[in-house]
Amino acid sequence: MSDDDFMFDEEDEYEFEYEEDDGDEEVVGIETKYYNAKALREDPAAALREFQLVIDEDNSNGRSEWGFKATKQIIKLHLQARDFDK
Repeated sequence: MSDDDFMFDEEDEYEFEYEEDDGDEEVVGIETKYYNAKALREDPAAALREFQLVIDEDNSNGRSEWGFKATKQIIKLHLQARDFDK
């Protein structure tokens, strides 16, 4: 039996099994919203609204690093505006 015969003689079947969805899509969506909000920092009011949406979504889907990062950006925006009451 030659090597070529050996390669084609096998009748093994391989099936591909899809992995379960880990919820990574939600994290990617939150990450995208975070970076979109960060791009709006020239308009602090709009950026604050968008960062708050990131935090709200993060809280409803389970916490991730993006909610923390959004909170940090909100604090930075308030500090830049010298809005120490909030």
